[in-house]
Amino acid sequence: MLLNDKKFKDAEEYYRKALAIQDKLVADFSDQPSYREDLARSHFKLGRLLKETGKAGDAMDHCYKGIALLEKLVLDLPGKQENELALGRVYELLATIKLEMEKPGESIPWFDKAIETIVPVREANP
Repeated sequence: MLLNDKKFKDAEEYYRKALAIQDKLVADFSDQPSYREDLARSHFKLGRLLKETGKAGDAMDHCYKGIALLEKLVLDLPGKQENELALGRVYELLATIKLEMEKPGESIPWFDKAIETIVPVREANP
């Protein structure tokens, strides 16, 4: 178990370092959507890791940051399905965290958003 704890701590440290670099890239090159996409995905991945290590509050913070980035990307780059799917995954992660925190009433709208985001992409790609 200690080895897994060490791996999680290392992964968290590396994600946080990556986020710092990506934040700077987004600030310096705001016209490059790929940097915002990378930053959003890193927030999702760190949120997922934090959820697995019992840090639900911090995990939700990263979900909200990823959602803010991805919602804007979906508007800025309509039809880019990778961003739509990524957004749906973050919605689902946030819903799951809230459900595991025994807040089913707060989780349902996020599950609904995940479905509303992912289903059209699936239907467009049978």
